[in-house]
Amino acid sequence: MQEIDVRTEKERHKRLPDFRPKSYGKKPKPLPAGDILKLLIKYLGKAPTFKRELKGLSLVQLGMYCIFAIGGNAPRVCLEAVKRLVDAFPDWNEFRISDPLEFMEILEGLEIDNLYNRCERVLEFINDVYQDQNEVDLEFLRDCDSEDRLTILDRYVSLGPALAHYLALGIQGFEGVLFHYSWARVVQRLGNVPRSGSPKTLVASFAKVFKGKDLVSAQVNLIDLGEEICLSKNQACRSCYLVLHCKGRKI
Repeated sequence: MQEIDVRTEKERHKRLPDFRPKSYGKKPKPLPAGDILKLLIKYLGKAPTFKRELKGLSLVQLGMYCIFAIGGNAPRVCLEAVKRLVDAFPDWNEFRISDPLEFMEILEGLEIDNLYNRCERVLEFINDVYQDQNEVDLEFLRDCDSEDRLTILDRYVSLGPALAHYLALGIQGFEGVLFHYSWARVVQRLGNVPRSGSPKTLVASFAKVFKGKDLVSAQVNLIDLGEEICLSKNQACRSCYLVLHCKGRKI
């Protein structure tokens, strides 16, 4: 039953648009990492960073920002959304029993796509944190190492793997590369990163290949792709945005 609930939650929060090319071509045409990232951003948008302006947020508020921002919504608008909600509900208990439609009224005039779904997800996130910690507080994560942070954040179904990764990167200032099996699977199948059984080696290779690029968007979008399309088994290659350029495709 729990597995069914998780699948239902993933489907409800799915952000990958449908894709089907006119032709798959006889052979894949490899692309450099920069062009791969451009394709991902074209279909999935960015995972915006806003380093200096986000420093004053609590980690719960940072999580709210990530939910509003993922997909490329303007960072300043997303930060304003967080501030409006926090100002409107200074008590987290009142926040937890509120309604997404009430949030939407507070956020009226802000240009954020899929606003209802994002408001619903913010509410679920706050309740996930409360149920897990018996309070709405994640500040203890600042003292955890990156691996432990991801382990804890992965418990929150409201986030899912990509958003949990996005928030974990945010906690460390949106810097660096954090290992995840899903992005590792995708880049190895593409052929952009040499195959390896070592997470440490894969992180180093990923950082080298995407050096000077938007590392945050690369990780977040590749995780979403790996979780929904480029699965470990029964991958849906025909629906993948990168199928024309993937050495490991099966069509």
